[in-house]
Parts: sequence; structure tokens; C-alpha cells
Amino acid sequence: MSPVRWGLLSTARINRLIIPAVRASPHSDLVAVASRDAAKARAYAEQWQIPRALGSYEALLDDTAVDVVYISLPNSLHAEWTVRALEAGKHVLCEKPLALSVEDVDPLTREHDVRLDPALGGGSLWDVGCYPVSYACLLAGAAPVDVFGWRQDAPSGIDLEFAGMLRFADGSVAQFDSGFAGPFRAEMEVIGRDAALRIVRPFRTDERSALTLMIGDEAERLPFPAQPPFAGEIADMEAVAGGAAPRIPLSESRRTIRVLRALYASAAAGAPAAP
Repeated sequence: MSPVRWGLLSTARINRLIIPAVRASPHSDLVAVASRDAAKARAYAEQWQIPRALGSYEALLDDTAVDVVYISLPNSLHAEWTVRALEAGKHVLCEKPLALSVEDVDPLTREHDVRLDPALGGGSLWDVGCYPVSYACLLAGAAPVDVFGWRQDAPSGIDLEFAGMLRFADGSVAQFDSGFAGPFRAEMEVIGRDAALRIVRPFRTDERSALTLMIGDEAERLPFPAQPPFAGEIADMEAVAGGAAPRIPLSESRRTIRVLRALYASAAAGAPAAP
């Protein structure tokens, strides 16, 4: 299989995590980075030892030596540049959220610190709260039947902190919180009838992640193969070379956006909302 050739659309800070994952894979090559500032692109390419630096996003989409475009732009630009990259014949790995409305997810045709700017889709629910929401829906296998959300806003108007509850048709319930103000923490607990699973750093599988199964007072540490951050995303994009379907279908992205929008609507109304 020929290596999948990657191009970075922007020089965003999150790139520092995707670059090692691409380079750790024997089936991927990082070949280009693009910025709207040519000098910034050149400096970034030199810093990260990327072969080509391009002075516009359009130049990356026109580059025939790029197979996959990684989009790490501000949230409000995700849908637009995903569509433009797809129209240019590229495969796309887009940072979450894919869009800020269900309409932008399907059919994805509307043109249009970043996390604190409401005009750019800032807010803790969009930026980090989407993780526990999508995780809960994945475990439940469906969208919740109703949600309730509370928010605490920053002066700019974005949600600095958000807390929510999801209720599913089978009777299961999920609770989560997200925010920019408190200390960093990323943990999840899945509670069943007979046991509980505690997951430390549930959105990665690196050496700082951990799985602990609790049955009564007994705790068992569960092993798993450690991988660099985003290794799963890289492997999934490499599958396009063989025509495999993505592990995360568009229907799942649409479901996540519906739930996030419902949580915002609930917080605004002070009442439950249905996705």
C-alpha cells in the first residue's frame, strides 16, 4: 500500500499532537503545511521538518501530492473548509466539532484565544464537552430522548463552564461537565448493574491513560496497548486507500451536533430539550 500523504490546513496548536501520530505510522507521510501567512508557514515547516510550506489554504487543496487534509481551523470554519477540501478531491480529517449546526453537517454547503470567540464557535461545550456527549451516545447506541443543560458564561458570551444531563430511551442517564476555568481533568466512569469502569484520559490511549474495573471493593487494572494520541484517527484515514468505510459515519457526527444544540437550547430556556 502506498503511503497516505498528509497536509495540515493551518498551524494550530493541536497539530503538535497529530504530527507524531502521522509520523509513527508506516503508512502515512506528512508532506505539507498551509497558512494564510507564507512566512508563518515556512517557519512552521522548518520547526516541524515538513517538506513543503504553502502560503494559502487554497494552495494546499490544489496540491496534487496531498491525499488527506487535516483541518484544525477555528470551529466556525470547519464545515466550509471540509466541503472545499472534499470538492478538491481530498480525504478529510476534521477536528471536532464537524459543524455548529445540523444543517451544516447535512448537506454541508453553507459558506461562512479562538475558543473564547463566540463568532468563531467558541465555548466549552463545543470545544471539550463534545467528547463526553459523543462518548455517552456511543455507549448508549443512540441519541438521548431529552437533555438538560446549565451554563456559566464568560464576558465574551461563550460558555466558560457547562454541565449537562442526558436521558436515553432505555433508562440510562449520563452526566457531564466541561469548562475552561478549572484544573485539567479528563475522567469517565461507566456504571453498570454489577460493576463500574473508571477510565482516566478516555479520549486517548497513551501511557497516562488507565482502565480500572471496580467490582464491589475489588479493583482490577485492565491492560490495553498504548498508542500515540490520534493514532486511531490516522489509522482510520489510512483505510481510505483500500476503500474501507470510516469508523465514524456522518450519521454519528450529525447525532452529536443535534445533542450539543439541544443542550445549548436547554440552557437558554432553563428547561429540558429534545435533540
